[in-house]
Amino acid sequence: MPNDFFRFKQFVVYQDRSAMKVSTDACLLGAWAPFPETTATILDIGAGTGLLSLMLAQRFRLAQITAVELDGEAAGQATQNVAESPFTDRVQVVCEDIRAYHPDECFDAIICNPPFFFNSLKGPSAVRNQARHQDALHLSELAARVQQLLKPNGCVAVVLPADIHRTWEQLLSGPDWQLEQAVAIRPLPDKPVNRVLSLYRKQKSPEAVGFRTEEILYESYGVYTPFAQTLLQPFYLKL
Repeated sequence: MPNDFFRFKQFVVYQDRSAMKVSTDACLLGAWAPFPETTATILDIGAGTGLLSLMLAQRFRLAQITAVELDGEAAGQATQNVAESPFTDRVQVVCEDIRAYHPDECFDAIICNPPFFFNSLKGPSAVRNQARHQDALHLSELAARVQQLLKPNGCVAVVLPADIHRTWEQLLSGPDWQLEQAVAIRPLPDKPVNRVLSLYRKQKSPEAVGFRTEEILYESYGVYTPFAQTLLQPFYLKL
């Protein structure tokens, strides 16, 4: 796979250095999300500056991607990033609250790096707080919108802290959902799992068994494991 993406990686960050930068969580999710190669339509919920949408545009060459972002400044930066990328004909940025977003058709796949702090101390940046805290979109609201916006047999991929992912599993434990894959991530060999990547399918199969694995991100600080190198190499010119 060619390294298209990080040839223009300098664009996929906020221009304001006080704002949020590209996160490792998002990079892992965008590189990992195991959607079918023939996926035709993808919704990126809470798209920020467009990182996930652009990564998926590189990976899924047939997909039309809709990036929905609530914050006007972030959506504007995402629009610029898309315009300066090779994927202008396949990525559309929509500045709207996902709770009020009503597309003409549902999507084959949904991806989201959602806010994940509950009732925790906020910082001085309102933009960063909106991205990281669940005041704007609670996890239960996200699950409800995914249910409404995903086609039957469609897939949703998310990344969450390990403890909060248990809540996500509970929200998608009903008769309409099947866990297909989950990867628990340890940051270092001697550290506990702190993130979980997961893929759920909107179709319950009594015979299906969710495939769960555990991986390590760094061998030591700054040194990626073979797992991480293989996953991220198509997007990191330095690997």
